[in-house]
Amino acid sequence: MWVEGELYGFFAIDYCNQRHHWNESEVNAVRVLASSISGLILMREREEELRVARDQANSASMAKGEFLAMMSHEIRTPMNAIIGYTDLILQTELDEMQVEHAAIIKRSGKALLNLINNILDYSKIEARTLELESDQFDIEQVMCEALGYVLPMANDKGIQVDYDIAPKIGEVYVGDAHRIRQILMNLASNAVKFTREGSVLLSVRMNTWKSNEESDMLRFEVQDTGCGIAREKFDCLFKAFSQVGASTARQFGGTGLGLVICQRLVECMGGEIWAESTLGEGSSFQFMIPLSRPDQLSASTATVASHVKADNTDVDLLQDDFAQAHPLRLLVCEDDEDNRWVMKELLESLGYEPHVAHDGDQAIEIMQRGIFDVVLMDVRLPGRSCVELTQAIRGGEFKDNDTQQYIIAVTAFAMNEDREKCLAAGMNDYLSKPLEVALLKDALVRAHTALIS
Repeated sequence: MWVEGELYGFFAIDYCNQRHHWNESEVNAVRVLASSISGLILMREREEELRVARDQANSASMAKGEFLAMMSHEIRTPMNAIIGYTDLILQTELDEMQVEHAAIIKRSGKALLNLINNILDYSKIEARTLELESDQFDIEQVMCEALGYVLPMANDKGIQVDYDIAPKIGEVYVGDAHRIRQILMNLASNAVKFTREGSVLLSVRMNTWKSNEESDMLRFEVQDTGCGIAREKFDCLFKAFSQVGASTARQFGGTGLGLVICQRLVECMGGEIWAESTLGEGSSFQFMIPLSRPDQLSASTATVASHVKADNTDVDLLQDDFAQAHPLRLLVCEDDEDNRWVMKELLESLGYEPHVAHDGDQAIEIMQRGIFDVVLMDVRLPGRSCVELTQAIRGGEFKDNDTQQYIIAVTAFAMNEDREKCLAAGMNDYLSKPLEVALLKDALVRAHTALIS
């Protein structure tokens, strides 16, 4: 079958033959030219096909990302009311069975949030849009926070949870603490899940052979005394949506995303992850990543080895004297009725007397009638969004409003880019839904400190 360029070439030969007798070399030259034209046409057609396919893939990826972000928002919004009211119920006089029921509701809510977070993270990793942060963090604190996440489940099963930090490990490193904590949480959660009795140990050691002047190569290990994994099942461990067997999925649940997310995060940090296990005796999941210490930090610290206690702090308690230590005049702006009242009641349980507004216009009207130290504002509001309102306040659009009004974004849009967008708009702080009591209290402490300084 002739392509366009070849037909064009031979039509040219036929036309010219009527006026000139072509020799064989001239005919071959025209054929070469025709072939080149054909190749260019085919190449351009192929480039256009690739461009269209790329644009379609990008559009599909963007649509998927937007859909998942919206799903995350829509799930987090009702979960804020569910978990918030569960916290309020747990502060009341309950019998033992009611306490257990409320604790199950809260634990189930957090499991649902962990599921949607995993799906969002996997989507960002696959789309290569995941970005790592680089900040100083306390390594012991990150390890304790990761273990604190699994303590309720471990306590229910009677499993001891410990951590151990080797002597050569520094106190402070530079990296993405959130992602390191996420990896440790996933590994520790799996360890507790697959352990019926015994213990789970989280440790960190220095790999001196792979460390250098620029960074320490840290080897983290999560070791358990659980059921173990058969050698022939190892290939399934780090594959998306895969588990070691159907019986495992039925008995323990899960999406099969946790380990593959850990693997991708470790690889993004320039490290590697692997597993060691003996069926019936337990498992050990380990990963190594290079982390740099701040230049001024000392070379080593004392060995730390201790048992993590379930009742580590009272940060989740709703003490009604909290407002006495951190007095603030508060305004809550939230369009969702359930979330509006749960936020109001949470703040009242801390001793505050917050005012409430159902949208941005009402919030501006209330602020023009009185002075508020802090406005806790939902980002997604009818009419003007929190971002637009903050920019208008900072720009002096409302003459009776303080342009330096302290504003805390409270939103179910909980991705890193959402936080950055809020702070870039001029908001002073950011809280994601569902609200955690400890984080809410931390934000109010920061606001009080900023306002009195």
